[in-house]
Amino acid sequence: MFLANQKSTGTCYTTTVTLLVMALVFCPALLALARPIGTFAAFLLASASVSCLGLAWLAWKRYSSLTLPTLAE
Repeated sequence: MFLANQKSTGTCYTTTVTLLVMALVFCPALLALARPIGTFAAFLLASASVSCLGLAWLAWKRYSSLTLPTLAE
């Protein structure tokens, strides 16, 4: 449980996890379930997956930069 007197460390991993699930679970599952699928649709799903991976990496880099003074507070 969260305590009201504790400060946040500034991390926000919800976006990163959501994007990773979209890229690694949802897009491949949609590709596997939608048989027969055309070349253009497969390209769209693959590009969506790569885009989600890129955005997850950017979100990770943005929110995972903790400094020692942040952790000491």
